[in-house]
Amino acid sequence: MSERNKRRAFIVSLLVASVILNVSLFLDNRNLRISMNFLSSWMQSEIQGETSVQESTERLIQRLTLLELKSESGQSGEQELLELQESVMALPQVTRLLALIKELKADGGEAALELDMVEWLTGQEAAAAAEADGQVLPGNFYVRNASEEHIPATLGRNVQIAVLDGTVHKLITYDEFLAEGPEERLFYFISVGGKVVLLKEQYRP
Repeated sequence: MSERNKRRAFIVSLLVASVILNVSLFLDNRNLRISMNFLSSWMQSEIQGETSVQESTERLIQRLTLLELKSESGQSGEQELLELQESVMALPQVTRLLALIKELKADGGEAALELDMVEWLTGQEAAAAAEADGQVLPGNFYVRNASEEHIPATLGRNVQIAVLDGTVHKLITYDEFLAEGPEERLFYFISVGGKVVLLKEQYRP
């Protein structure tokens, strides 16, 4: 199968997932229905080549975050949303990294970060890794930090940021994020084509 056909097949699978979610929410929440219509429009534009992969994927990831926040408050179907998220994260231009923020310096419209990459392990894998590292497993998860090397990252003002408010995520602005002092907090960094478009804080029991 050619790369073009593979891409179209993948987009069709996303469209099917969005239709399933759209139907399940159609009678429940008008705002979510609008969001899913946005997703369908995005996929159609991708097929027709009307928008760039970079731009459309950025918008899709940020819209999915809004849907996820509604899911956490019980306003959407969690399983369908998870399936759609997994499909989006599998796109070749999308990367997701888990890291502790070690240092942050703001300069005008951008923030420079130093990140310490970690692994989030659960179940038997977590137990084995903790034992190998000589650590005591705190629960059914283990955050493994196999390297002390830090990597740089840059955040623009238009990055989407979801932090924890207890056990539930909420969106905050770029300036609020800087004011909070996020050092030593754990975030997923979602990038599209090398550009960070979403930070999502990871809950640690």
